[in-house]
Amino acid sequence: MNRRDISAYESRSLNGVEVLTLPELSRHVTSLRIDLRTFLFFRNLRAVVEFDNGMVIGRAPLSA
Repeated sequence: MNRRDISAYESRSLNGVEVLTLPELSRHVTSLRIDLRTFLFFRNLRAVVEFDNGMVIGRAPLSA
C-alpha cells in the first residue's frame, strides 16, 4: 500500500493528533474547533469549522 502524498498540506499537532489542512482552505477559516474524546478504547473526533463567509461545517455557528 502506498502512502498518500501530503506535501501540499500544512501540519499542526494538537494533543498528540496531527491535523492536516490545505493552505488554500485555511486562509478562509475564521475558527476551528476540534474535540477529541476517548472512552475505553473508542476515540471520537469532531470538528466544527467556520469560514469567513459565515458558512459552518460540523454544526451550529461558533460565534453564536
